[in-house]
Amino acid sequence: MEDDETFKGEIEPPWNKKFNAVTVRLEMRRIIKAYFEKNRFNTEDSTDMAQELSRNIRDGLLYTKDRDKLNMPRHKLIVQVFLGQRKEQKVNVLAKGYWDSYVDNYAMYTYEEEEFYCTALVLGFYAD
Repeated sequence: MEDDETFKGEIEPPWNKKFNAVTVRLEMRRIIKAYFEKNRFNTEDSTDMAQELSRNIRDGLLYTKDRDKLNMPRHKLIVQVFLGQRKEQKVNVLAKGYWDSYVDNYAMYTYEEEEFYCTALVLGFYAD
C-alpha cells in the first residue's frame, strides 16, 4: 500500500498515511520560530501577520521539500493563527464541525514571548 492509487476509493487511509500530529507540530514550530526571527510583533499589523503566518504554515506543510516526512496525501488542511498581546487576559477558542476521530486529527503549537503570543492550529481532514 505504498502507492496513492492503491487506496483510491477506500474510506480510510493506511496507517502510515494518516495525519501525524507530532510531525505537523514540529514543522509548525520551525515555521513560526523562523517567522519571528525575521519579524517583530506589532499590534497594528497583527491581522496581516496572522494571515501571512497562516499561509506560511499551510505552504510549509503542503509544499515542503521533505514531502515523505509528512506523507498525508489526501488530507485537507485548515490553518488558523491567533496572534495577540499578552496583558494578563485569557482567550478561549471553540470550533465545531463534523469529525471522524479515526482519520481526522489536529496539531497545535503556541509560541510565546514577553509581549505577545501566537497560537497556530492545523486541522487535517481526510478527503476520500
